[in-house]
Amino acid sequence: MAAASPVRQAVSNSQAKNGWLDRFLHARVGVGAQNPKDPEFVATLYSLQLCASLTVVVLWILKTYVHEVTAGVFAGEMMCAVFIAFHYAVNMCKFSGSNVWSTDAVLDVLTVVPLLVQTTLIKTWISLSFLRAVRAFRAFARLESSGALDDISDFTRAVILALLKFFSLLICFAGVMYVVEVLGDFDSFYDNFVETAMGAVSFYQMVYFVMVTVSTVGYGDYSPVTVLGRLFIIVFIISGVAFFSIETGNLMTIIALTNSGKGRYHPRKKGARHVVVAGGAIAQPSGQVIIAFLREICHASRDDCPEVVLLGLRPPCDELAAEIKSTPKLREHVKYICGSPLRKDDLIRVRANKATMLYVLSDTSAENEDKEDEENIMRGSMLYKLLPQVNLRLMLLRPENRQVAADIGLPVYYCFSVNEIKSNMMATSCRVQGFGTMALNLTRQDNNMAILVKAKMENVLIPEWQEAFMDGSSHEIYGFCMSSTFSGSTFQEAAVSCFETCGITLLAAQIAETGIILLSPGAHVLGEDDVCFAIAKDANQIEPVMHAEHEWEALFKSRRGSGTSDRVRGGRNSLTPGDLMSMVRVDDEVEAAEQARDVASWEDGEAKSASKKDPKAPTSQSKKTLIFPGGLMRLGSDGKHIQVGPTASAINDSAHIEAGSKASALDDSEHIEAGLLEDDDDNPVIDAKAEREDAKRLSEVVEGGGHVIIVGISKGLFQQIFSIIKTLRKPWLIKVRSIVCITGERAPVKLRAIFPDVCFVTGVAQKLSTLMHAGAHRAHDVVVLAGPPSTPDVLLLDRRVIILSSIIDSHKDSWGFDMRKVLELHSPASCNQLMNYSVRKAIEPRASSFTRKKAAPGSDFGQDVSPEVHPLFATGETVFRQDFCQLWASSFYTPGILEIVESLLCAGSASPQVSI
Repeated sequence: MAAASPVRQAVSNSQAKNGWLDRFLHARVGVGAQNPKDPEFVATLYSLQLCASLTVVVLWILKTYVHEVTAGVFAGEMMCAVFIAFHYAVNMCKFSGSNVWSTDAVLDVLTVVPLLVQTTLIKTWISLSFLRAVRAFRAFARLESSGALDDISDFTRAVILALLKFFSLLICFAGVMYVVEVLGDFDSFYDNFVETAMGAVSFYQMVYFVMVTVSTVGYGDYSPVTVLGRLFIIVFIISGVAFFSIETGNLMTIIALTNSGKGRYHPRKKGARHVVVAGGAIAQPSGQVIIAFLREICHASRDDCPEVVLLGLRPPCDELAAEIKSTPKLREHVKYICGSPLRKDDLIRVRANKATMLYVLSDTSAENEDKEDEENIMRGSMLYKLLPQVNLRLMLLRPENRQVAADIGLPVYYCFSVNEIKSNMMATSCRVQGFGTMALNLTRQDNNMAILVKAKMENVLIPEWQEAFMDGSSHEIYGFCMSSTFSGSTFQEAAVSCFETCGITLLAAQIAETGIILLSPGAHVLGEDDVCFAIAKDANQIEPVMHAEHEWEALFKSRRGSGTSDRVRGGRNSLTPGDLMSMVRVDDEVEAAEQARDVASWEDGEAKSASKKDPKAPTSQSKKTLIFPGGLMRLGSDGKHIQVGPTASAINDSAHIEAGSKASALDDSEHIEAGLLEDDDDNPVIDAKAEREDAKRLSEVVEGGGHVIIVGISKGLFQQIFSIIKTLRKPWLIKVRSIVCITGERAPVKLRAIFPDVCFVTGVAQKLSTLMHAGAHRAHDVVVLAGPPSTPDVLLLDRRVIILSSIIDSHKDSWGFDMRKVLELHSPASCNQLMNYSVRKAIEPRASSFTRKKAAPGSDFGQDVSPEVHPLFATGETVFRQDFCQLWASSFYTPGILEIVESLLCAGSASPQVSI
């Protein structure tokens, strides 16, 4: 029997310990900041807490008059103390003991413990039980926040809350004064008085008198008698009133400036690292880019996360403010400053010269992408000119604008295009299903622990496919200095040794002489302190092969800054796919299945071509064997089950590359000057002959089948479509599929000229007639670009993509096959809407009346599935736009990660760009 996966082992161990208690807490109390499923129990606890606390206060007031602990008072206090102790224990379990120094816990200890020993050890009726008034006020506030008082009007609740607040303040002040006066002064507080005309005075007494006077309270118990003393009191009163007025105004001004972001950034801890984030993303109405960035850079699993200073001219949107307020780690590490990176004073206020890294992030929902890029290039240029020693990361939208940034002096390795990375990742996912999911999981922190805790609390069994997926998603890309033991070895030899020694996959290396990063430079000879990148489960897995004495980040940055190149690339010494195949063992069954799949696909294509000439020609009916590289998952044809394929070690599209083979039409675009392909508003009218040729070519593509459909849901997506076509037309690809583009506006003539073999269909993609015209019933893949959001409603952001996907899913049975989809989504919540459209949830069986155990659910997933482990994301069918913004956050912890991702996706400066 195969060993259990780490995920299943963790779930089994956690469920075995206190399973019933954990389920009770999750259902009735909640865990940490998480709300319980059933809030009634919590509401009952706080209601009883309110009553018990008020009862203890009333009994304390009674004791101040009888000066003893009567039997009735003692019995009442004991009953209240027992409940308060029970509630204390429940809260300790809820927060796992982390609330031991909270206000509620300290109040419980100070007020309950003396009650338990007041008749045995202490034997006194004086105590601090009056502090329960504060606990009563806080209990009502918690009761209100739980939603138990929603039936009461807001005004009534506000009145009750104000009265309780005043009652607790009054009782506490009066109780403190009563206890202090009854106990009397301590010996150390003994005062020595001097008899004067105004009575017995001392220094302490004069401090009390002056404070009462200058604060304009004036009890009248003391008053100066001498003329000189009265003159000084006049001066003191005037000075005191002026002082309190001015200083109170100054404090209110500072508070107002701080709340509005016009203050200064001060680190919470001495020597703490901080980053400064600016750009159009700060003012984004939805705040999706910044929220995704903050979730990654301040991930709960990171203990060394920096403090983040958001620098913008407008305050954060409501969604961003709510995210910061609701997340404890963000509340501690994120600060907003109102200002602009174009002003030196504002840079001084955020201590930009001492920042570890500067970020300029774009608003990915901007309607005018060129305008957004121009503004961010200006911000980045100013930061680089003023602070050239600080690392900078600039996010651009259009890839050709990197050249604009380079022309004004910005290093190219500081600039990256989020749209190009996204488009190339979606295009690569057409050739390798799930490649985008794999790449994103390798570059960000996983939330597996939170998912495990939730599954444990809800007593939900994690499906096997989800276990395997979570186990794989826990791997990341790590940078390190290679151990001196590998000095003189080639990269290929070191890669084999690292895999056999500690199970890590060596991915890339930085060349010390040039500072560039090469992916799998097989023949490169490693030096003593070469910086390498590897895929590993955690940092401890790399320790056996790393040089512990060298700081790899400092070496990497110094070499990149002094190198002659500016991008990751595959150099002359890089491994070809053939070299990669020779390094990895492939099972015979997997290899045979891959060959059978290719042959079947080729035979189907040949049969379809032959059937055009000879209708009687037999058609291949052989069933294709689905093999998924990297053990990736795919929804079954029934839309309910997950198919898990064995691991394939190479991508068929790039196997056995020969130099100079398959030059694509994109090669011609390298000789087209940037700027010649701008949006042509006055396109020349295409003649009838060209129209007939386009229709004939489209008919041939549809008849042949197996093509890729690229859909642009909104306008202005031709640059991204260009990037996708360019990736699918790389010169080394052996199998080049036909491409059909569906857009709502006519494609530019220049784009048609670059790709004469690509068919363009103008129409609404959310109509079946348009899809049939583009050959959706015979297509192999469909890539859908969402474009900028068209509505502020989060639940409707992806309505067009969902409608399009639903049309395809509802007709896949009649078409006879399941088309592979790659969908861009704005909101991760749309995954559940897609699943509800494409998968019919099974009816959950009812629990037996003879057992308390809840029956197993009839489906493995539903609406509440986390987006990180949702089947549509796991199979590579969906990509979330905000996930690409997390790459910039990951570059803080792993410098070079953006360059590696670009190279894996054939993006970056090594890839020619033209302006569409």
